[in-house]
Amino acid sequence: TKIALIVAGMCAASAYAQDAGFKTNLYGILDVAYATATNQATGVSTGRIISGGDAPSIFGIAGGKDLGNGMKVALTYEGNASTADGSTTLFTRSANFAITGSMGTVRAGRQYDPAFLAYAATDPRGAAMNNSGLQYWIAGAASTGVNTTSTVNIFTSNTVSWTNTFGGLTPTIAFGSGNSGTAGNNAGNVTSLGLVYDAGALKVSGGTVTNTQAAATGADSTGTSFGAAYTMGKLRVALNTLNFKTSTSTVDLTTTGVGGTYDLGGGLTANLAYYANKDNKGGGSQNNTTFGVSYALDKQVTMY
Repeated sequence: TKIALIVAGMCAASAYAQDAGFKTNLYGILDVAYATATNQATGVSTGRIISGGDAPSIFGIAGGKDLGNGMKVALTYEGNASTADGSTTLFTRSANFAITGSMGTVRAGRQYDPAFLAYAATDPRGAAMNNSGLQYWIAGAASTGVNTTSTVNIFTSNTVSWTNTFGGLTPTIAFGSGNSGTAGNNAGNVTSLGLVYDAGALKVSGGTVTNTQAAATGADSTGTSFGAAYTMGKLRVALNTLNFKTSTSTVDLTTTGVGGTYDLGGGLTANLAYYANKDNKGGGSQNNTTFGVSYALDKQVTMY
């Protein structure tokens, strides 16, 4: 299988070099913001330019070719590009090759965790870079050891995935093998499942990701989410819940998010969301209320 995937990748590169039928394009997002924060305990305030206030700053290369008979091949390379200091990390987000046919799409390489994508589909703030469910996913995954193959815990390396759509239901399952080189052959194995049902106005999502022997204790860890979003004219409301825990019960975190987005017209959109995070093991809690307004200058430029 390994040889076959390597040959397929070489064929894709060869097709690009020799056949105009293999098409590639560059894409990206640049997001720059000024952020301030005040520590209530000390009264100290800090402010600075940040990259990715609402969306991540990224760049990527996508390519593909139609092979005929319903078969397609594609490749994706995606990395980070900071608008704060100009630094880049080449292709740390995605680096994969995919084959699509009547039985669905098989993707091999570094890619998004499908359980996270399912969670983001019904997040009240669309998994924005700040003050959204994204932060609770990252914190929960880091605390339990789920998917430790990236600094933000939403990508998985050494992974093969399959996805297809049946009516409005899209399941995606992925397996990442041996994402740890220090704790045995099974250490760091990631198994992830994401389900999204899209019925137009109604969207329902669920997902689960398990990491084998992720912590130093050898405990397995699991993240699970369920959510729904409903659109009524200009209003979209969403509710979801997320739980991360270890099999040894050393960590058990639950986050519930609820909120809505309203189209004010003329390119203006308002968003209000509330997140309640609870440590079921330690008893601590954290609440977050966020209000935001964005203005679309055009399809490619947004102020917020």
